[in-house]
Amino acid sequence: MKRIFTMLLAVFLVASVFLQMQPLAAYAEGEEVILFEGQASSTFRQWGDDWKEAVGLREDKFQYSYFTKPFTMKVEYDAPVEPMLVMMSWTGGPNWVQMTPSYTTNGAAYYTYELITDTYGSTDFSTLNAIQVMPSPSESALTVYKVSLIYGSDTQEDVMITYRGVSGRVMDRMHAGWNLGNTLDSRGDWIVQSTSATPTDFETAWGNPVTTKAMIEDIKAAGFDAVRVPVTWEQNMSADGTVNAAWMTRVKEVVDYVIDSDMICILNVHHDTGTDGWLHASESNYQRNHEKFSYLWQQIATEFASYGEELVFEGFNEMLDDSNNWSYPGPSAGDVINKYNQDFVDAVRSTGGNNSGRCLIVNTYAACTSAAQMDYFK
Repeated sequence: MKRIFTMLLAVFLVASVFLQMQPLAAYAEGEEVILFEGQASSTFRQWGDDWKEAVGLREDKFQYSYFTKPFTMKVEYDAPVEPMLVMMSWTGGPNWVQMTPSYTTNGAAYYTYELITDTYGSTDFSTLNAIQVMPSPSESALTVYKVSLIYGSDTQEDVMITYRGVSGRVMDRMHAGWNLGNTLDSRGDWIVQSTSATPTDFETAWGNPVTTKAMIEDIKAAGFDAVRVPVTWEQNMSADGTVNAAWMTRVKEVVDYVIDSDMICILNVHHDTGTDGWLHASESNYQRNHEKFSYLWQQIATEFASYGEELVFEGFNEMLDDSNNWSYPGPSAGDVINKYNQDFVDAVRSTGGNNSGRCLIVNTYAACTSAAQMDYFK
């Protein structure tokens, strides 16, 4: 009996060693492992509500060996905005991390190995307990059809981009930029109520001194070759949108400081958007304000029509919807962003002169670059 027990123990130990020596699963380049396939939906309502996943995978649905070789996670879905990927651990890894896709195309969101490991904070997924695919803040539901891992290392190549024409020449000149913030972009009812509401009162309202030519020359000497001049126009316009002459004169003076210092100047419409602005990415706002917005840009463009390509116009800063969502809320907001951008371009081009070919900057919703926004951007 003792001999049989000894033999069984020896067999067990040999089998145990053999199992421990087996290599982790080897997945071929391009091989796909499916974690979920079917149809599952969820809707984001509002912050504070129960945020329920469309697909939830616990560790019984995946193996540690799945994550021992570089992979890209692919989510096939239907929604106007991209899904969020959430990874959780309650056994020693990150408690909760979430990420938007590296890119989306043809109804699929891709989360690269670099993105996942950077966000997760490790290439060791041995303590990963759950994977969830969640709807982004949106007005529409997310439906997921498939979640899978595609194996292959992330490869990155340097890409040489050649810019042509006016935009190319402007881009070639810009290497380091500086923003003249909290000066001409200030706003607030208290400025009108508590001061004489002169250009100087607005320029210094948020704590900065009056901009001087010497200050801008110092920026040039520090190695900068581009200055963005953000301007808020609303409180220096009449009810019909006509810009106060003294305000336009001051804006032009600061623009001249930049250009005379041999730098690119970017002039924009700034806090007229954002949480407190009069411009929002909603159809009702567009119907009320698009003519006034176009008129504003016609005035600005006319004032600077003779300026060369060293002056660049930016249509607006961070435009939000009526709920002030900083995450892309969906196509209805995207439509309005596209329309305001087109109005900006049309208004500037209509004034002729050098504006016929001036370099113009158009922004996405909230000036962000998520895959869904970029896909909808025109």
